[in-house]
Amino acid sequence: AIMRGDKECGMSVMRMVKKMDAGAVMAQRALRIEEEDTSGTLFEKLAVLGADLMASSLPLIFAGEADFVEQDEEQVSFAPAITPQEERLDLCKALDAVYDQARALIPQPCGYIMHEGKKVKLHAVRRLHKAHDLAEGTCAGMIEHGFAIALQGGYLLADVLQPEGKKPMDAASFYNGSGKQWVGSRVE
Repeated sequence: AIMRGDKECGMSVMRMVKKMDAGAVMAQRALRIEEEDTSGTLFEKLAVLGADLMASSLPLIFAGEADFVEQDEEQVSFAPAITPQEERLDLCKALDAVYDQARALIPQPCGYIMHEGKKVKLHAVRRLHKAHDLAEGTCAGMIEHGFAIALQGGYLLADVLQPEGKKPMDAASFYNGSGKQWVGSRVE
């Protein structure tokens, strides 16, 4: 949902059947996806929502008062498993799409970029809509305490990065290490 740029997601209590997402629905609750949500924060919010939904649904089910409604197959949406190819951030896309892709992969498996043939995982990101004249994927140094990568529509700000073979580090530590040499170079 985050990767697609959806603004909400939710939970359903439904009858289990052999077909995927085909059982009759008894209860549903929606949850707004906030701009800064990652899959990790959304999972935590959904766990609370799901527990609350079950607590209010189970008494109705046990009392035989639950009303199950068949799903409209036209409205069913699927969430396929994330592929290894989707873990690599597509820096040719606009800023908002790259931001959504990156935060959908946090905390696991984490999206990555490539620099000189090596992976760099991004563990925390923000975005900054700001005009620039840099090519997509150009490293712009530190902006607003994040390591900035120019994209169409602004900058992806990496707050925690993990170069291949190293531990995750905050943007300032990365910049003071090898990050300064990256300024002006391009990542893919």
